[in-house]
Parts: sequence; C-alpha cells; structure tokens
Amino acid sequence: AFGDITLSLPSTEFVSYTKRVFGLKADAKYKNLRLMAIGSQTKGFSEVKRFKGNTSFIKRDIYDTNYIRRRYYQIHFSSAHLPLTSLSEEIWLDDRVATNNTANTVQDMTVYLYNSTTTYTGDFDLLNRGEDYTIDYNEGIITFRRSVNSNYVIAVRYKDKDGTPIEKPDGSKYIIKAENEDDYNKELKNYYYMGNTRIMPDPLGKGFMVKVLDTNRKEQSLPGFEVDYDAGILVFTSTAPFASSPFNAPDIYRNTSPEHHYLIYVEYRYQISTYILRFNIVEDSERVFVDGKRMKRDIDYILDYDSGFLTFIKEGLIGPDTEIEITYEYYPFIGQTQETLLGARGEWQATRNFFWGSTVLYRFTGGRAQSVPDIRSTPTSLMVMDTDFRWEGSPKRFFPFRTRLSGEYAKSIDCLLYTSPSPRDL
Repeated sequence: AFGDITLSLPSTEFVSYTKRVFGLKADAKYKNLRLMAIGSQTKGFSEVKRFKGNTSFIKRDIYDTNYIRRRYYQIHFSSAHLPLTSLSEEIWLDDRVATNNTANTVQDMTVYLYNSTTTYTGDFDLLNRGEDYTIDYNEGIITFRRSVNSNYVIAVRYKDKDGTPIEKPDGSKYIIKAENEDDYNKELKNYYYMGNTRIMPDPLGKGFMVKVLDTNRKEQSLPGFEVDYDAGILVFTSTAPFASSPFNAPDIYRNTSPEHHYLIYVEYRYQISTYILRFNIVEDSERVFVDGKRMKRDIDYILDYDSGFLTFIKEGLIGPDTEIEITYEYYPFIGQTQETLLGARGEWQATRNFFWGSTVLYRFTGGRAQSVPDIRSTPTSLMVMDTDFRWEGSPKRFFPFRTRLSGEYAKSIDCLLYTSPSPRDL
C-alpha cells in the first residue's frame, strides 16, 4: 500500500509502532514465513488536532474607556433635520499636513461652528462616499473607513428631510470635529468592539450576556443597548453612556488621560471558520477530514503554512456538531527537519507449537543542508532491535498441563550524529 495509510507493526512486549502518515507498507507471506516492512519520510514532526463544530464561547471584560475612537460621528445638528436627504452630504477633512495637498485640495477654506461665530481656516479635501466613509441618513451618523487623527478638522454640509441646505448663507460648512477635540467634537462614544465578529444571536439569553460591573466586579444598572452581531459591536443608546446618572463618570471620555471606572462584561458564542493549528507547518503535509471525509485544499479550505491558520471556505460545510480532524507536520521552532522511518518484522511459525519473530526499527532525523550548523536541526538517529519467541506444550498423559514458554530481548541505540563540515562547506 502507498499513500495515506496507517503504518504499524505487530506489537510485542517491548516494541510496537502505529502512526498515520504518507508512506509505504508491504506485507508478504510464504508458507510459514511472514515478512512485513514499512517506510516513510517526513519533513517535520507529526501532530493531530481535532475540533467539533463551528462556534466558540467567549467571556470577556471590556474597559469603559475602550470605546471605538474617532470612527463614529453625528453629522446632524438637530434631530429635526432627520432623516437627512440621501446623497446630499459633503464631508470635508483637513489633515493638517500641507505637503500632501493635491490639485483638488481647497486651500484657505473657512468653516464655522454651528450657531457660532468661531471659525477655522485650513486646507480641506472632499471625502468620497463609500470609499472614505458610510452614512446612515435615518440616524444622521457617519462611519469613517479611514483613520482619523486627534488633530484633524472635519466639516460638513447636507440637506435636511425637507431638502433645506444646512450650511452658512455663503455656502460655508459646519464643523463636527475641531482641531482641539475638547473644544468641539460630535464624536459618538458608545460603540464597543466585543472582540469577535459573527456573534450568534440568542433570544433566550442563555448564550449571550452583557453586564456593567464596577472595579470590584459589583454589578451595576445596565444602560439600553443594541448589538450588531455580524460586526461584533455593542452600541449603547446613549451617546456617552457613563457620563450621566447613575454612573456620573465623564472623565471616562477625556481625550487625554481618561479615567477607568467600569467594566463591560460580555458572554457570547460566535461562529468560526478559521482554526488555529501551529506555526511553521510543512507545506502539503496536511490531511483534513470533516466527518471522516477527506477535504481538498483551495476548494474546501485554505491553509497559511506560516501562521497555521486553516479556514474553511465552502459555505455550509461546518455545522455545530461537525467533527474535524487535521493531521499535519510542522518544523520545530524555526528549524527544519526531515524524518526517515524504516521498519521490518519477520515471523516464522516453525511448528504448531513454536513461533519466532524479530523486529528492526530505524528512525533518522536530520536537518536540511545549510552552510552554518544549527542546533535546532542537529541530526539524530534511533535504532530498535527486538527478537521474541514463544513455545507451547500440549497436555500429555504423564503431564496433564498446558505449558507456555516465551521470551523477548530488545535493544535500542540512540545517538547524536555530527559531522564536522569541511572548510568549503562554511
């Protein structure tokens, strides 16, 4: 047999071998003589991992100060403006870096605080809808898809639900984020990432939980919230949930040196399609089985050999009770090894009462050829030799007992192989 097989030799008292690998197995028999041989060559150490299902259960603490920063902003200046007229908005940003201005940059643009004479003049770029941001016209909330730094200035104009432009009479825009965030900032500070995406909704409340705890882990009242299960984001209904009663901790939201007062404790299950094996997997060494069926790489799954991340890409392949078995080889540490295994056993049934057998196993582990010796790939070898016999005596008239005599002798030789390289090898 050749391919994915289970290499094994019959077990004796001291010597046995069973391993599932890619290799060769031969078995021959002639009259009372039987000869078995096995052989394989691997490039690393073998390992098997098993998983069940496509969900994982998580318990996690989230600090009150760890809201998602500078991503979500209110664009409207009055709830009476909602819903905003679709596609009517203009979002302008000054990143305070003059060297990256382009021909489309509007230089020396003056923008205003809403209902104020305070102004700011800078070099603004018009952001692109869908590329730089997305917008919820019903709620008047903008979500930035690009990084927003603390000193950026953002200004907007839009049309309200009646189509009335919200801008200065001369067409100037209104600021939603000032250079100094403590001066003016319409950032929403009630979005918290829960640590994973594709969270499973649980209407019965058995697998999903949200609590607010103080620093002594005493449970507090829970503000209203919603959950974006696909994105894994917890959204409190209040724009700064811990600033007012009953928490009264506005220093949580300071832009410099915020103070931590509360924990958001969450429990949930989330769907997984990626499974972690280990670093440094030998390329093409993996064998992936789902409910006993062999999977095909790049059709059913993909595997990053460096990181050991295996991802199933076939929709609906993995369910809650799916049994997954993955065998693979890996390089130890950063070194790369190659293991050769040879084994043979002979058995002779000389008579009905007498049996004799002998086993030889030889395993050699060596590093890849390299110019400088590496302790991680130092060659080693192990040889095991064994011989065993068994004699059985039938009852006789003068000795009415069944007798059995057996014996076994085994020896192993373990050695470290090292050959000094010649000068031309260095």
